[in-house]
Amino acid sequence: VKLTKSQIETLAKDSVVNTMYYSPKTEVKNDMDVSIPLINAKYHRDTNGYTGQGVRIGMVESAIPDKSIASLRNSNIVTNPVTLETLEQIYTDIGQHNYFAYHVCHASAVCEIMVSTLYGDYRGIVPQAELYAASIKGVSGGFVGAVEWLIGKNVVVINMSASLSDNTDGQYGLYDRWVDHIAHNHSVHLSNLPVIAEELSGLRAYHIMLLP
Repeated sequence: VKLTKSQIETLAKDSVVNTMYYSPKTEVKNDMDVSIPLINAKYHRDTNGYTGQGVRIGMVESAIPDKSIASLRNSNIVTNPVTLETLEQIYTDIGQHNYFAYHVCHASAVCEIMVSTLYGDYRGIVPQAELYAASIKGVSGGFVGAVEWLIGKNVVVINMSASLSDNTDGQYGLYDRWVDHIAHNHSVHLSNLPVIAEELSGLRAYHIMLLP
């Protein structure tokens, strides 16, 4: 369906319409040629031999990766008990179906950066690591449940690029205390590593941003 600007504005004012938003088409794009050299991970992987072999790592996102794409097809990835079909239905039920593809793309891109096996000329930072990917949607307990599932898999580090919207900036809240608790009692390091998404020729490109 194609609508003009005035038609969209009229529709947005209709009392039966709750929310309207623009969601551009999103597709998985291999950007490891940008992200990996940016943090010098290729040197540590290829020269120092840090390939992740024997290491279990975790990640928490709003969806699980699509393990069928070429760059992840041969990677060692385990997802928590939720399927892409279930997640798509969940996003549809809450009126955010257009965001489903974005979140899957994002989760897949993060996985590529970490554990993609040889794909073209590029590999992930630790291509031989065992990655456990947990979605905060479709599982009991949300974010806490996803992290506890990862702890049960004996991961040593958990990556998350999402923020906790119900936490309070500048305060030591419940989530802060809980994260400190699991880090101390389970020897798990939880890393909040922001990923910048930017439009590039109609595609969504992902690059790691390093913090001081």
